[in-house]
Amino acid sequence: MIGAGGVSESPHAPHFPLHAPKALIDKYQQIYEQGWDVIRERRFARMRQLGLVDPRWKLSPRSIVGPNRVSDLNGWADKQNPAWDTIPADRRKDLARRMAIFAAAVDRMDQNIGRMIADLETRGELNNTLILFCSDNGACAEWDPWGFDGRSGPDNVLHTGAQLDEMGQTAQQLLRSNLSQDQLCGQFCDEVEQAFAIASTKPQSTTPALNLR
Repeated sequence: MIGAGGVSESPHAPHFPLHAPKALIDKYQQIYEQGWDVIRERRFARMRQLGLVDPRWKLSPRSIVGPNRVSDLNGWADKQNPAWDTIPADRRKDLARRMAIFAAAVDRMDQNIGRMIADLETRGELNNTLILFCSDNGACAEWDPWGFDGRSGPDNVLHTGAQLDEMGQTAQQLLRSNLSQDQLCGQFCDEVEQAFAIASTKPQSTTPALNLR
C-alpha cells in the first residue's frame, strides 16, 4: 500500500504450504467433496447466468496434464485429468481437503484485506492510498491430478518470478482512468513509475545508474 507512508502487508496465502483455521477449512469441505467435474459445471452455468460468457460457448473438456518433472516421472504427462468419480475415495477426500484449505486461506486473506480497507476508509485515507496486490505465478508448479505431493524446490516456477495485479484502488486518479485489464498488470519496476505519476512527482534517485524504465 502506498499512502501517507508506504506499508507492505505480506500474507502467505495462497502459496504452499497452506494454513488456515480449522473452522474456516470445514466451511469449504463439503463444497469440494462434490468433485471438480460438478464444481466446474456449476461454475460455468453460473457464468452463463451472469452473462460473463457467450451462451454459445460450451464447457471445455478436462485439461491435459502438462509435462513437468513430476508428471514425467509418474506417467501423467500429456494425459487428460481423470473424471472425479474414477478416483479412489481416499484420494478424493485428500484432494477435497487440500482445496478446502486453499479456499480457507484465501478467505482469511480476503477478510484481512477488507479490514485494512475499512480502517483506511474510517481514517479518511482510502482515496489517498494506492493498493497493489501481487502474487506469484499461480498454483503449484509440480502438478499432476494429485497436485503437490512434497516435490518442491527453489528451482521451480513458484520461486522464480512474481506478477503484479493491481486492485486499482485508489488515489482516485487510477479509479477514473481508462486502463484496460492488460494495462493493470506488469512487473514491480513498472509500478514504481506509475506510483510517481499518480503522486504527481518525480523520483529523486541518488543512484545515477537506476533506470525506472
